Amino acid sequence: ATTLDDATPERLTAARSLVAVLAELEIEVGEQLAKLAEIESALTERRDAVNRIDADLERLQALTTPTGVDEIDAATSAAKSKLIEAETDLVERRRSRDALAERHAALADPAKLTQQLATRTRHTEIAEQLTATCSDLEASAARRAEADDAVAAATEALEAAQAKAASARAGADAADWIAQLEAGEPCPICQQPVSDVPDHVGHDELSEREAAAAAAQRSMTESTTVAAKAAARAESLETKWAELTKAEAEVVAALADVPQEDELTEALAAASSAAAERSTVSAMVADAETAVAAATSALDKAEGAESRFRRELLTARDRVADLDPPTPGGSSLGDDWAAITHWGAERSAALQETRAEIAQAGKDLASAKAGVVE
Repeated sequence: ATTLDDATPERLTAARSLVAVLAELEIEVGEQLAKLAEIESALTERRDAVNRIDADLERLQALTTPTGVDEIDAATSAAKSKLIEAETDLVERRRSRDALAERHAALADPAKLTQQLATRTRHTEIAEQLTATCSDLEASAARRAEADDAVAAATEALEAAQAKAASARAGADAADWIAQLEAGEPCPICQQPVSDVPDHVGHDELSEREAAAAAAQRSMTESTTVAAKAAARAESLETKWAELTKAEAEVVAALADVPQEDELTEALAAASSAAAERSTVSAMVADAETAVAAATSALDKAEGAESRFRRELLTARDRVADLDPPTPGGSSLGDDWAAITHWGAERSAALQETRAEIAQAGKDLASAKAGVVE
């Protein structure tokens, strides 16, 4: 019916039924379209979830332990053990050194003992020098007395020789006149009769007496020289005696509380032995200190390499920080890397499972969408 005039009751009833069916159909179509929208939204969410999971899987697959971590772990562990061993040895050696120093504390200083022993030796040497000088002084005094006697004798001989020579010279001057005198004859000078002709010295005798006087002079000079040398020697010995006496007094004062030589020798031997022992122990301590320094350097080097790998670990962890990875805190770098890579493997497996579930759900939604479309 196109107009109400053509409508019949039957047609109106049929029209009303058709309108009701169309209304129901429109409602059903709207519901199916809303369901399609929900399915499409769910499919979009699952596709986004899969994409996120794929991105996470890609990041997790990058979590691999770098090459060399085990070697660095082993080197660091060995360096730490070596340092502990070296430090323990150093402590023991220092303890031995200190105990040895305490045990030797009562021993005298070898340098002081050596000085005291040298003073004792010096005292013995001075005593021997004093004895020898005393003997020299006695001999020198005897020689000086002999020299003085010789000078006195030479002086007396010189004076006698000089007197004879002077007398001879005076006689020689009158010898020519005496030779002209004759007993009973008048003197050529005073013209008086000569009763006796006096003795007179000839020129030959004058030469002999002058030679004797010259010899006496030489003897006097020699005796005087010898006496001067004897006096100088005596003065030198007296000076030496005074110096030695003073030195002996100083040494005796220095030896007031010093043990005897045999005691000093024994103490010096003990102190020297102790010093040698301490020197040996000190050398051992120095060697231990060198070993500690070397072990420390080796550990620093190993830990430097370990730091580089640990920075790589932290960087790798930061890349997956949103996935809540484990915090490093193992006993070693290798343990920390093993922990995060193991976590990454487990998380990857879980994500793979979740991805498969999401993919299956997506397939189910796609089938439902196809049914709705039909």
